[in-house]
Amino acid sequence: MGQTAAPGPVVCIGESMILFVPEAGSLEHDERFLASVAGAESNVACGLAHLGVDSVWFSRVGADPFGERLVRFVSERGVDARAVLRDPDHPTGVFFKHREHDRTRVYYYRAGSAAAHLSAADVGRLPGGDVGIVHVTGVSLGVSPTLAATVGRVIRDRPLGPALVSFDVNYRPGLWTVQDAAAPLLEAAQAADLVLVGQDEAETLWDATTPERVRALVDRPAHLVVKDGARGATHFGPHGTTVEPSMRATVVEPVGAGDAFAAGFLAGLARGESSGVCLRLGHVMAALTLQDAVDLPLLPPAADLWALARDRERFLATDVTPDLLASDLPRQG
Repeated sequence: MGQTAAPGPVVCIGESMILFVPEAGSLEHDERFLASVAGAESNVACGLAHLGVDSVWFSRVGADPFGERLVRFVSERGVDARAVLRDPDHPTGVFFKHREHDRTRVYYYRAGSAAAHLSAADVGRLPGGDVGIVHVTGVSLGVSPTLAATVGRVIRDRPLGPALVSFDVNYRPGLWTVQDAAAPLLEAAQAADLVLVGQDEAETLWDATTPERVRALVDRPAHLVVKDGARGATHFGPHGTTVEPSMRATVVEPVGAGDAFAAGFLAGLARGESSGVCLRLGHVMAALTLQDAVDLPLLPPAADLWALARDRERFLATDVTPDLLASDLPRQG
């Protein structure tokens, strides 16, 4: 299995949907909604593009206004979405966030969507050769048998050539039970080159209660990143183990932070940065995403994010608050 990313774009394959967020948080009572776009793989592709890394997003969308909005949204953020397929027979999926008693619930309407019908034959239409990293997630394994088989082929059969295959476990209880998910997610993780998983996910799925126990279980990939919330993240890589603490940050909305972390880590890997920089860039991206109700908030300039990740002392001293999104991160002077 690959240990380093070859030159070339990062190709992210998977479902994306239109997200509706009530203005005050309540689906039951609000009359105004913010429409946005969300999906684990497109989130990662947009984060990569913001950081200056070439990224491609590939999926199916409905041949409908929502599908066109989705492709336009992703494209306007610098992602190459030209290969996305329009499906005349199945709609674009949608979902909604609902805030109640300081908790967020998510309601999905994705059954029979265009993305659920993405096939292995579709992926075969993508050009390979110059791809550096292929990124997929466990969300796809739970959406539909067709999409699960497609992502399984990407991980095991490597249709896009010698690219490093990245797999974010991304267990979603709303899609399937622990009993149904544990074995397929572990099998996919073991077949990938790079795996990202939350410590809470690993404990829920596999009863692995420490990063070291996760590594003992997920022992085949060259890279394993175990994220442990506010406590930090651990990278087990070809050159040893690296641990970096999380940034101090207020939390407005946790959904989307994992995708932001993946974008930061993969961007660092694609640029040949050290494990420490990769982890810190992941933390920076995640902390900023925690500040907003949408999965893809406006972010400070990429140069500032890279500079912060490369300066460990300043990284450790920086608190992330909503005010940080209203202005650029302080530049080094």
